[in-house]
Amino acid sequence: MKKYFLILIILHSKLLFACGDEERSILESVELSFLSKSSRSQAAETGIWNKDKSIFVFCYSHEQSTCYVVFKEQNNVKPVEVSGVVQANLGKLGIQPIKYENIYSFPSGLRENENETIRLEFTTQVWVSGKKYALKEPLLIKNGNPVYR
Repeated sequence: MKKYFLILIILHSKLLFACGDEERSILESVELSFLSKSSRSQAAETGIWNKDKSIFVFCYSHEQSTCYVVFKEQNNVKPVEVSGVVQANLGKLGIQPIKYENIYSFPSGLRENENETIRLEFTTQVWVSGKKYALKEPLLIKNGNPVYR
């Protein structure tokens, strides 16, 4: 019984994080001119949509991890950079950035509350001297603005 429960959890998480044709077309229609085509592709693969497809949360890595929350209301699109969560995660390590071999961040949770507050969670994976660290940082969004702790 436990084996089937684990498979169900894995399938559910894949559904949450998967970006199908509908989501890709929404993402392509959103004007994200600040992203290259490869970064948009990375965002589509690792990003999270809310239930009604009005909020898209993603990170992409070029030279460093950069994270955004994109609010889509009718024809209006508002991208908000929230890369401070990556810095907050890195601050937990207390190691100088020059010693990082690789940094990769991605959204790992999205929950909407009834009071117009959105709780996000970001995971940052960092490699230092061949050792991998995984850190998580929550972020609240109120009225379209990030509220760091």
